Amino acid sequence: MEAFRAMISDGDIGVSSAASMLHTSRSTFQYVKRAPCRRLKTDEIEKKKLIEKLAGENITYGYRRIWALLRRQDVFISRKRVRRMLKEMNLQREAHFPGPRLPQTGNLVSGVPDVRWYTDISAPRRKWKTCNCIRTDIKRPI
Repeated sequence: MEAFRAMISDGDIGVSSAASMLHTSRSTFQYVKRAPCRRLKTDEIEKKKLIEKLAGENITYGYRRIWALLRRQDVFISRKRVRRMLKEMNLQREAHFPGPRLPQTGNLVSGVPDVRWYTDISAPRRKWKTCNCIRTDIKRPI
């Protein structure tokens, strides 16, 4: 094997030829060195302390924003782990949902003229504008 490696390094024989002579794969002769990992190997306790510190400084932040802050500090951790740790430490914000819409009254028609007046408001793309038409419940010609 060492003789084949020496012949490959000298350029006498190719990697494919040497691998086929020994009936092995080409990867046994080639070693591809990978780029060093960017991730910091931090302990679980250190991660919890860092999450607790960030959650204390930013009390309005949820797990997604805290996860983003951790990534900016080159602490790579799963978003699900951040959520689990916040829940374990009782630091997770309560979910905020908008309240239910009130039902429409449906009381738009009046029996007497000049009692209810309506305005049509429309929202174009750039600015709010009011329509020039005003509708009333007057039953007489104008």
